[in-house]
Amino acid sequence: MNNIEKLKELPMNDIVDISNISFNKRLDKKERMIDYINKIKNPYCYKCNGYKVILVFDEEENSISLEEILIKNVDVIKKLSK
Repeated sequence: MNNIEKLKELPMNDIVDISNISFNKRLDKKERMIDYINKIKNPYCYKCNGYKVILVFDEEENSISLEEILIKNVDVIKKLSK
């Protein structure tokens, strides 16, 4: 069983709901990102509005990193957590 299949098998009760995460706006970007990852436990698999979200990344040279995605989506993540 590969990692994606393992994430798909995770029970919904074992996954953090992103809507329950609050952000400390006084932290700088890097600290907010670390705080977010600590709260969400697994940034590759979480719940949002009752749906299981599984992040999968392309392993090619030109693919975007998780860090870049989180930084680009900090505003969206903040809105979802309100």
